[in-house]
Amino acid sequence: MKTKNLALTALVTLALGACATGEDMKSDNANVLNAKELQAVFKQGGGTCSWKAGATEGQDFYYSTVSKSMGEADRNIGADTIQGTWSLKDNQLCVNFGTEQCSTLEKTGKKQYKATFGGVVYDMGC
Repeated sequence: MKTKNLALTALVTLALGACATGEDMKSDNANVLNAKELQAVFKQGGGTCSWKAGATEGQDFYYSTVSKSMGEADRNIGADTIQGTWSLKDNQLCVNFGTEQCSTLEKTGKKQYKATFGGVVYDMGC
């Protein structure tokens, strides 16, 4: 009985550890950018990404005000602009327009990516 409980505890600990570190279960997908590939997308330090999430379209402007992989951001949706921050953490793009949300980028075409922020899928062109 103790062996079963120990094995179950170890399994739960490993699963929770993966969640706590933000590891993406899709990270073994060959189309998901690794940290080096993600940095190459933002190699100039910052940049611009147009995106569509459902019926909503917008554009994010990333400014490298802290480093080449971190800084301030503007999100334009129609005539509205929301100010926030962005950063690259390992193989994830993290944006904060009120709440920090991080996602890996899955390559879907030339300079085209799919990301999931807050459970919402974004089709992005960067």
